[in-house]
Amino acid sequence: DRSLYLTGYPEGYKYEELKQHLSIIVGMQSLERIVMKEKFAILIFKLSLHAKQFLPRLNGLSVNDEDGNSFKLVVKTKTKTKSQEEKEKEAVKEERKRVIVIHNLNKKYTLKQTESNLLDHFKSYGNITNIRIPHNTKDRQYHRGYAFVHFAKGNQAEKAREMNDGRVLLDRKMKISEQKSREEVLAERAKEVENDKMKDDNDESDSDDEEEVEEESDDSDDSDSDDLDENDTKSKLQTTVFIRNCPSTTKRHDLISLFSIYGPIESCYLVKNKETGDFAGTAFLDFKSRKGYFALFKQMKAYEQFMKSTMKDDHKKERFGTCERLRIDGQSLYVARAVGKATAKRQKNRANDNRNLYLAQEGFVPKGSRAAEGISANVLKWIQSKFHEKMSQLSRNPNLHVSRNKLRFVNVPKSWDSEKVKTIFKEAAVSGSNSKKPVVITLVKFLNVKDGGTTKNLHSGRGFILFKHHKHALAALRGVNNNPHILESGRIYVEFAIENKLKVYHMKQNSRLASQKREWTGSKEFRSSKKTRKFNDQRKHDSKGDHHKRKRDSKGDHHKR
Repeated sequence: DRSLYLTGYPEGYKYEELKQHLSIIVGMQSLERIVMKEKFAILIFKLSLHAKQFLPRLNGLSVNDEDGNSFKLVVKTKTKTKSQEEKEKEAVKEERKRVIVIHNLNKKYTLKQTESNLLDHFKSYGNITNIRIPHNTKDRQYHRGYAFVHFAKGNQAEKAREMNDGRVLLDRKMKISEQKSREEVLAERAKEVENDKMKDDNDESDSDDEEEVEEESDDSDDSDSDDLDENDTKSKLQTTVFIRNCPSTTKRHDLISLFSIYGPIESCYLVKNKETGDFAGTAFLDFKSRKGYFALFKQMKAYEQFMKSTMKDDHKKERFGTCERLRIDGQSLYVARAVGKATAKRQKNRANDNRNLYLAQEGFVPKGSRAAEGISANVLKWIQSKFHEKMSQLSRNPNLHVSRNKLRFVNVPKSWDSEKVKTIFKEAAVSGSNSKKPVVITLVKFLNVKDGGTTKNLHSGRGFILFKHHKHALAALRGVNNNPHILESGRIYVEFAIENKLKVYHMKQNSRLASQKREWTGSKEFRSSKKTRKFNDQRKHDSKGDHHKRKRDSKGDHHKR
């Protein structure tokens, strides 16, 4: 269902306030429309996926109205009766019985060729209502190696599965199975994981006769799955590596024998695609100690430095996370440090965030939190309004982005100068960051007080500070913002500055043109051309003077005659 039912707001809560809060939390792009009643509101999303995604975020969320009063939203889905749920479950089961899943299809053939061959092959077993073949993400004309064939009746699908399992189609033996629910797939995967772990413990003593053990991933992506289970501890992550770009024929013992030169291996798990069951080309490998883990990355770092010095075109892709030894069947393996699910998801979101919107939350003091202790109600209300105003500007204007290195500070004492501000922020950056790079502050700019059109020397307590590195800017923000120990009375509030991409681009263009003009005016060619222009101007002036003199002489001669 695409609808969510929202309650819990007071009587005077307006439609504009609700729309503003939803634009910040949800985004109006995912909403189709909002229907607001006296006691509840209906949020209709464009996709049911969006409704499921934002349900936990909205339910129980604390919101402030225009008067500053706080209340919690209550969000629910439309409840269904038991009979309706049972009917839906039975309908889903009947639908699955009419579907067969065909694995191990030849990927050399295009989608159209594969679809026509499947239709010709299975149409004799019954009426085919639909054939769904997921396309390849890199080339949409080709498929991923599996397909779903929908029949009109369940007995037709069962007959087609029994008669064709193991038969050859398009130069490949088909593996045909019935469509299963997500719960059944997860239960089978849990059993396989337990069996794999038992086999790993039994096979450690004899690595030459190890059997092939593969583990499916919880992610549905067919190529990338660099997440570990959330229950994995930090100590285990410190000895685990993630391997990608493995050949499709890679076995578990191939990776163990390859990486055992760096140290003893604790375990190795090959990742399978959730839908097809085929090897996805990625794996997790766990060392018994951190000694082998560090030896691997030390060799990769040395190889990276060597490739940077030689700059060979054939090895441009191998500069990061690989070395000469990490090859299987002539194909290079790429290795990275394994991270948890939450960290991987956060890194993925940040990689797709070109406007650095995740940094807009830094420095915000929520009402009722521990950071808000000791702050007056008026200041908290001002912080809330400024934050909502900033988020609404970012949502409306796509040219605005959050700067990574530039900070905006408020409530600095007017007696402070730029050197004092530099000292305070530099100390916070040094104590808060683990970076070995020196803290470099390139700019401190105050916003001066304007009175009657004239600018005084006193600043208004607001301004900007620019760091060279993002880590130092982030550490300085977290160390100075809302810190009660810096000032005797009051606190300094810091956030990342908002910039307009178009204005920044035009400023850079103007500065580049100005620098080119300065270089040209100081060159010998310009000086010589300047002399030439002066000489030509003098000649023109002299020629004009001679012309007027000749004209006057001719007039005098005329009068004389």
